[in-house]
Amino acid sequence: MYDRTRGKIMHNKILIAHTADGPASLLCGSANFTTGGLTSQANVVHTFASSALAAHYQERVDRLKENPTMGNIGAGADWTPMETVGSAGIRAFFSPEKDPARISMDAIVQAIHSSRSSVLFCLFTPTDDLLRDACFAAGDNGKMMFGLVNNITQPKDGADDSRADVRANVELYHRSREQKDVFDKSWYGEPPEGFWVEKELFPGERYPGYPPVLIHHKFIVIDGETSAPVIFSGSANMSGSSLYNNDENILEIRGSQSIARTYMAEFLRLYEHYRARAIWERMHATGSITTYNLQPDARWAKDDYIPGTAKYRSRRAMTREP
Repeated sequence: MYDRTRGKIMHNKILIAHTADGPASLLCGSANFTTGGLTSQANVVHTFASSALAAHYQERVDRLKENPTMGNIGAGADWTPMETVGSAGIRAFFSPEKDPARISMDAIVQAIHSSRSSVLFCLFTPTDDLLRDACFAAGDNGKMMFGLVNNITQPKDGADDSRADVRANVELYHRSREQKDVFDKSWYGEPPEGFWVEKELFPGERYPGYPPVLIHHKFIVIDGETSAPVIFSGSANMSGSSLYNNDENILEIRGSQSIARTYMAEFLRLYEHYRARAIWERMHATGSITTYNLQPDARWAKDDYIPGTAKYRSRRAMTREP
């Protein structure tokens, strides 16, 4: 065992398998190897049968074994060379960086600004201002943009907007209500009539309990429905702490349509569920309805044909030739 006493939080989640010839394969992602991380949190775990990629991760592990100082390890932070793994081009970045460098985050922001048709983000809490601005700009400029985060709360009067988490919450709150393209998992009150209770109850605990799945993901999918997708994934929360304080790893995955579609399916599985619950909670709060009802006409689809709405952008992107 090796101590990491001269850094901040060891936030990596890495396993490397070796053969007699050295590093041979790699497991990494957002999931902590805990009961909660694997059973009650939305996470991703990648495995790569790539000795080249595994070697980059092993080099990082060996570096951390030396218990380097923050300044020492941050000074050399950079993306690894791009490796071909199956149908994808993959490179990695290992945080922390040395403040005020933004080598990792600027690459992600630039990729979002260069998107052709869509941006999806599924992040525990996106506190990086430029990242959020880039995602929202994509939606405002007519591209399909959806976001899912773990928690959005109503901003408090007089909250300290010099704090990144406060600014993030304010922007996410208003975006979720005005543009209706960002939601969170916190919308869980009484379920609609006829629906099962979707709460996690610990032994001896009474309803209401907790929403069933914590959004622990840290991924962004750019142009995932096209022939040239870009994915960013890993352990980093896209925050100041993940940039400058924590030991983290980020993967950039380019060109793999199969991986991109898998990420999009996971995103939409979660997003559509929590979006439906959010809409229900808002309607139910008026006291006018007790459950969902099928509409007798096509009014449920009207937003899909109103230019400027999130549903309109989604319909256009998902039905367009790649």
